[in-house]
Amino acid sequence: MTQSSLKRRGFSSFSHAPVRCLAIIFTFEVQAISFEKLPFIHHVIFTIAPRLDDELSLQCYTKLISPHDKLSHHVKEPVEGIIKGETRILMTSMTMEEIFKGNKEFKQEEKVIVGEVGMESEIRTKLRDHLIHQNATKIDAEMKIVSMQRQGEGKKKEIRVKTEVKVAEVKTVKAVVLREVELQRAVERMNTLTITDIAKINAEAVQHRLQPEISIWNTSNGSGDNHNGAAPGESEVSMKEVAGVYLMLPPLFKTIQECKQECSHCLGWKP
Repeated sequence: MTQSSLKRRGFSSFSHAPVRCLAIIFTFEVQAISFEKLPFIHHVIFTIAPRLDDELSLQCYTKLISPHDKLSHHVKEPVEGIIKGETRILMTSMTMEEIFKGNKEFKQEEKVIVGEVGMESEIRTKLRDHLIHQNATKIDAEMKIVSMQRQGEGKKKEIRVKTEVKVAEVKTVKAVVLREVELQRAVERMNTLTITDIAKINAEAVQHRLQPEISIWNTSNGSGDNHNGAAPGESEVSMKEVAGVYLMLPPLFKTIQECKQECSHCLGWKP
């Protein structure tokens, strides 16, 4: 029968996923009558659980019990009604001796069942606590590893940034030093050119001022006559040359004085 046909007939599909089907223990008192028609109140402990070897029983148990709280009225009232009814039927077929004789056996079985259930519950609790502690320890270790990795990456980035900053600072200092050296060289070059130009200008000025303005003056009339009217001799020629030299001295001194004043003005000297 397919799933669509089940839905058309009012049935829903059943999943075979794993379901925790734990046993439920009910304890209560039942008013019953024995085979001798004697009324009594009997303390009853009843345990319900699905039959794992019966698939239909397992399906019915999971449908009725699993979606609800096991101690809710939806579960407790029907179960108690069924248990009390079956217990009364059983008690009416037993004598008081049989009932109280089997009571000890029931109590022993109850202790065994309760002990097994309690042991299983304690084992499950310890396993759960152990798994929780193990998972917490694992998570803490992973968090520590991640934290250490992040700290290491942060320190690496910090070291890289500091190194880059230092390199940039060194490059900046070197660039400033090179710029200062270039400016110093440019200033020295300009100073050298300026001094050279000044020296050249001064030299040209001095050379221009030192141009000889001396001319040989001749005081003779060119006729070759002397005061006595006699022909010139060697002594007369010598005297003329000496006279010419003396006549050249005043303009020579004047030229030297002018050149000296010009040089003093160009070089910043004071006469």
